[in-house]
Amino acid sequence: MAWSTRAHIRDSSPVVMAVPGSSARSRAAPVTREATATSRICWSGMSHSAPWTAHGTAAGVLRVSSSKPLLVGRIEPLGVGSWRYGLGMTTSPWQPLSAREAGLPVDRTVHEGVPEHLEPGLRSWIRDSVVTESLVHRVIARLKLTADAHVFDNSRLPSSARDLSRVSAGLLLDVVDCLLYLDIGEVAHHEYLVKHPNAASPLAAIFSKHAKFVNPVNTLDALLGDAASAYQVREADDVSHAGLERVVDATVAESAVMAMQHAESSGRDDASSYLRSSWAKAYALHPDASGAYVDAVRAVEDVAIPLYASTKPQPTLGTVIRELDDNEAAYSMVILDNKAVPAKVETVLSLMRLLWQGHRDRHPGGQTSAPITLEAAQAAVHIAVLLVQLLSTSAVTKNLPPQP
Repeated sequence: MAWSTRAHIRDSSPVVMAVPGSSARSRAAPVTREATATSRICWSGMSHSAPWTAHGTAAGVLRVSSSKPLLVGRIEPLGVGSWRYGLGMTTSPWQPLSAREAGLPVDRTVHEGVPEHLEPGLRSWIRDSVVTESLVHRVIARLKLTADAHVFDNSRLPSSARDLSRVSAGLLLDVVDCLLYLDIGEVAHHEYLVKHPNAASPLAAIFSKHAKFVNPVNTLDALLGDAASAYQVREADDVSHAGLERVVDATVAESAVMAMQHAESSGRDDASSYLRSSWAKAYALHPDASGAYVDAVRAVEDVAIPLYASTKPQPTLGTVIRELDDNEAAYSMVILDNKAVPAKVETVLSLMRLLWQGHRDRHPGGQTSAPITLEAAQAAVHIAVLLVQLLSTSAVTKNLPPQP
């Protein structure tokens, strides 16, 4: 069997092993960029030789497949035909030597905005990564930048990467987010191949004297991680574009991924898509709280309606709640209560009610209508993750009719 998984994990985040066709998962050590291997793969602290294949574009690998289990890690192109799989076997984040020798606790501060220690790196990244003038003009167009409203040299709009890197600190994250949206990694790789047409040859990575292609997206994600930024790179998928998103605890993020996978394995692909969309909207650089809440409700509806309200006309989550409420005795949880009998579904019902009733902007203009706050939207996302996970894994079951 070939093992494969997505390849995108932040440093010091738990590493996850995914098995195709199975929900089995394994935790291992954090990923670091210092430990590298081009022909050997580290697994559970041991080194195993295994043939492996990187699937995706040269500008950014999407999956890694092998005949043996692999850890998810940061995949970085060393040049076309050569890839680095970085794995580390330490269990704690890096500390300065002086802090380690003094026995100080690990500094887990997450920095909002553009802290002073990150600003030079971001400006340098823009200068080095924006390789076409058209990309500069697209950023200006997307962000609606004007020479009067924004401080630029000579009171003119930028025409080069150097000019663009001089935007005010308050605009830096917007510029970076926009560049990710415009697929800067693919643009940079295309320009690299234009300058080095022979780089596409499989032998180029071995014999070429040209500088190897370095994906600016990977460089940026490393920079944000090193600076303990509150943001990280979000890769594009079929429901959301690439950009910056807020860093979320790795265990929480993993639970969301598992819920999406279980939804897909139970045939509810739309629920998985809604969850991913809801997550992206809730944790984007410029979040959409109302949209995140809507998609959280839709994710639960896509799983729950076929189970409990498939025959009802125009069913909603409210229909599901009424069905479970009216026939609560007909359903139970796989968890036992304090009497060692299957627990009632009241907890699941409470979560559904909270999610449904908390959607206060569903009918604008009503007496109880209210805007959705970002905190409420993020809470709704995590409630939806839990409900999709429970319903997709048959944690709520229908009781057998009593025997005569």
